[in-house]
Amino acid sequence: MFCNNCGANIPDGSAFCQNCGAPVASVSSAPDPYRVTPAVGPYAKTVDPREREASKSVLTFGIIALAFTCTFWLSFVGIIFAFIARSKVKAYESEFGPATGKTKVGKIFSRVSVPLSIVLTVCAVLYILFLVGVIIFTVNHPHGLTID
Repeated sequence: MFCNNCGANIPDGSAFCQNCGAPVASVSSAPDPYRVTPAVGPYAKTVDPREREASKSVLTFGIIALAFTCTFWLSFVGIIFAFIARSKVKAYESEFGPATGKTKVGKIFSRVSVPLSIVLTVCAVLYILFLVGVIIFTVNHPHGLTID
C-alpha cells in the first residue's frame, strides 16, 4: 500500500504512515499517478533560486545569440550575444558546477552561434563590397562595357 500524503510504501495493516505519520484511513493500494512527490533521500536536490535565474539567463542569451545569427544582416550581433552567454556560462560553472539542463542548452547555442555568426558576417560584408563595386562600376561606365 502507498500513502496518499507522501507516496511512501506502507506495510499492510499499519495504522499510520511510517514516513509522514498520516492515518491509514487515507492510505490506498496504489499511488495517485498525478501526485508529484518531492524527492527524499540522497537523490533529493533543492534548486537554489540564484541557480535557476542564472540558468535561465544563460538559456535566454543563447537563444538570442542563435536568433541573431540566423539573420543575415544582423549576424554580427549574434557574436556579441554568444560571448555574453559564454561569460554567463563560465560564471554559472564557477559558482554551481558543470552546466546541466537549460544551462547546457544555452551553452550549446552559444557555441554554435559563434562560428556561424562569423561565417555569415563575412558573407554579408563580401556581399556589400560586391554591391558597392557594382555601383561604382555602373557610375564610372554608364553605358556598360564597350568594345572599340
